[in-house]
Amino acid sequence: MKKFVTLFLLLALALVLCAVPAFAEGGMAHPDQTNIAFEAVVETWDEGGANSSIENPEWFSAVNLTDGRLEEFDGDGTNLAQSLAWYTASLNRDTQIAARVELDTTFKIGEIYLYPTKFLSGTNTPTTFTVSISVDGEDWEELDSENWTTVGGETNLKDFVNYTEPFVYNANGAEAGYIRIYITRNSAISDSQYYGGFGEIEVYEYVEPQLNIRDFNADTDKQYFDQILVNGEEKANGNEAVAALKAGIDGSDGSINDITMFGWFGLTDESISFADTYVSFGYIIDDGKPVFDSSFTADTEQEVSDLNGLRYKIKVDVTGLQDGADHVIKGCVRLANDEVVIFNRPEREAIINYKAPLTATPEPTAEPTAEPTAEPTDAPAETEAPAVATEAPEVLYKKGCGGVIGGGIALIAVAAAAVFAARKKD
Repeated sequence: MKKFVTLFLLLALALVLCAVPAFAEGGMAHPDQTNIAFEAVVETWDEGGANSSIENPEWFSAVNLTDGRLEEFDGDGTNLAQSLAWYTASLNRDTQIAARVELDTTFKIGEIYLYPTKFLSGTNTPTTFTVSISVDGEDWEELDSENWTTVGGETNLKDFVNYTEPFVYNANGAEAGYIRIYITRNSAISDSQYYGGFGEIEVYEYVEPQLNIRDFNADTDKQYFDQILVNGEEKANGNEAVAALKAGIDGSDGSINDITMFGWFGLTDESISFADTYVSFGYIIDDGKPVFDSSFTADTEQEVSDLNGLRYKIKVDVTGLQDGADHVIKGCVRLANDEVVIFNRPEREAIINYKAPLTATPEPTAEPTAEPTAEPTDAPAETEAPAVATEAPEVLYKKGCGGVIGGGIALIAVAAAAVFAARKKD
């Protein structure tokens, strides 16, 4: 009996150890962070069968995009089985070939690293491609699908160049469960077809940056505030009208859904291109966190561009303000050095005072009720038998050798119970 129990415990311990993944999930770019694309499922598509995502398991396969390895071709032939890359072929350089990477769940996406192949030193990198993200991954064969948001890509890369460094794109915290690589022009490497591919993709969760929020500085900044729109309709245009309205917008009747601030911001130092240092426009409500959105960048007239600036059209959704209080809404901009500049230039402040409606009503507080006191009884309380778990334990980790930590822990618990029972019997 004791031998059986010992064997059972060893089996349980082996299963738990087997739950540790075969490869570390830290990425090449950030070894201390989790590469959430590691071992993710990859699907490929090509246009009408005229092009091909090559599946030759010894060298080329879509799974090589997420296997955590970036291998160099063993040219002497001693190791023919290598996970080199996801590789494609097309009859024409201009093509449509896509790969979709399915993450475990929806994440806030930060940086995406796309690595050129190591074999041929990256000269086979597709010359035109996009990297996009989607929450549900639908319509991924359609290049211009509105279900996908492009976060980066390259256009007309130079031919026969050794691309050795990863292409890096940042989704800036946008939520997604899928990443897509879409090739529209292959490399110049060819025989009867044109070839191109990538060695690996790494995806990292968004990390909230440490922002330095500062006031407008006349020595470095230029800023104007020209127009206010309420619910999409112009309510003030020009400095005097804007100054009068921004002093107080009354939304206490609940009729206001959004307020838009229209103006421009730039840098005084014309040797520094504001377009190169700018990240996005945004707003701050009271002392809350800045909210940024790429849609807040408006079409810029040539005169504004000549003044080293960009137009902003910051639309603030105020439907979440339902407390009847007075709120301060401040326009701002985020720069590449993680500075956030508040638009509080004296006499031109892009700052609006807003009166919110009071729509929330306090919930009634229930009167406490005394629970009935059970009458004493001489009969001993019945003891129910302990419940026996019949459902399988929750899977806590699904990558690696079996990867079921919950199952391993459950087996150890069963084994411990078996040891206790054996000792009791002895």
